Amino acid sequence: MPLVVLDAEGADILPLCEKYSRDAEGNERLPVYILLALLKAESELDPRAERWGGWPDVSFGMAQTTVAVAGGLGIGDGSNTAENIAFVREYMLDRKHSIRAGADVLAWCWQRAAGAGCGQPSGVLVAYNSGSVRSPDNPYWLTYAGNADRYESDMGGH
Repeated sequence: MPLVVLDAEGADILPLCEKYSRDAEGNERLPVYILLALLKAESELDPRAERWGGWPDVSFGMAQTTVAVAGGLGIGDGSNTAENIAFVREYMLDRKHSIRAGADVLAWCWQRAAGAGCGQPSGVLVAYNSGSVRSPDNPYWLTYAGNADRYESDMGGH
């Protein structure tokens, strides 16, 4: 029986995760299980997830890509305007767009973490969450240990 990963609305997201974990030539950009762990930890696989924290902590979709980060990906202009936020919200609430944006940022984190010698999977996910690669002795790990623990749990032992 083929593996199926259902999101909160019952859609199989594994094909999208496999597609966006690879580059245009079909080479792996990041392990698909790390992308799946990210989506689970960020949104419980809910394609309609929204977070309305104080700016810049406004994010949408399964990957919970912030409006500011989306601007860096060419999705909207990254500004804190009602028009831009509405545009990014609509775009990211499409699972395909959210998974692709999350994979793009996560692949960047994967490359940077490996180059910095902190390529363990939870470190890559913490880099996604915090916006930078953090060494294991960085205070972030103590302050946000729950985030790292959730990522570890959602990776299912990888």
